[in-house]
Amino acid sequence: MIAEPRSHYVRVDGARMHVAEWLPTSGAHAGADRDPLPVVLVHGLGGCTINWYLVGQLFADALGTTVSAVDLIGFGRTTTTARSTLDANTRLLAAYLRSIGPAVLVGNSMGGTVALRCAVREPDHVDSLVLVNPALPLVRRMPSPRHLRNLAVFAAASIPMAGPWLIDARARRLGAERVVDVSLRASGVDPGSFDSGVRDALIELTATRYADGGAGRAYHDAIRTTLPYLATTMASDVATVRARTLVVHGRDDPLVPLALAEAVSRQRPDWRIEVLECGHLPLFEAPDLLVEVVAGWLRGAPARPEPTTA
Repeated sequence: MIAEPRSHYVRVDGARMHVAEWLPTSGAHAGADRDPLPVVLVHGLGGCTINWYLVGQLFADALGTTVSAVDLIGFGRTTTTARSTLDANTRLLAAYLRSIGPAVLVGNSMGGTVALRCAVREPDHVDSLVLVNPALPLVRRMPSPRHLRNLAVFAAASIPMAGPWLIDARARRLGAERVVDVSLRASGVDPGSFDSGVRDALIELTATRYADGGAGRAYHDAIRTTLPYLATTMASDVATVRARTLVVHGRDDPLVPLALAEAVSRQRPDWRIEVLECGHLPLFEAPDLLVEVVAGWLRGAPARPEPTTA
């Protein structure tokens, strides 16, 4: 049974930001040595707070803390005049973190990329960083045919003017239900075995977003600004992250090859990497295991050392 969150809005960085929030049930995680930090969940490209419905309450109870999922610009229910660029979403997330204090930041796919950028730019507000199948720096190796196809689709969606039109035309042709199901299959999730309540909620929100207009533009802006970052400066940001970091990656991820996560782990041997037997969305495919791995790591991780001064 889905534990639906409390839904509310906060004003940050000029936006009316939608937040879904779960509180621990009475007595959850009793006897903790110290008050746990809040957890903030960040969805990926085309996602929303609904993406976290299967794990939000599980995280809250396992860690005994408040868990918040946020909608990025142009996705879900966050409203603002800003475009959904990587910089704008990083600023939005950073402003939210400054409003709640230090937190554990968990990002999936593009949300992992935004979370990593935020950890670099707001080191005092990101205590721990969890990257779940994050979009990662491209490595110099021959991509697989499947990876090439995915890059071609993203490249087409990023074309100025034509990209948003292509995205919106595809949504009109498919309809909200098929848009959701095609997206799930592309991530390695079988819609037929997926939680029907979460699927229905995703379909309803998708229909609303495309009816309101702007969904194609948000998708385009996010891709157009994220792809160059992956190919250029993200590697230097990976080297700069100060927060203790866990990378969780599905072995059969059809969108972000496991090889990219393995390359990052070689660059940052201090980061822990956990490989799960799933695809791109363990928060849908293996919610209990994802929470077990992340909560276990957070409970066992030593406190981050204070930065030394010269």
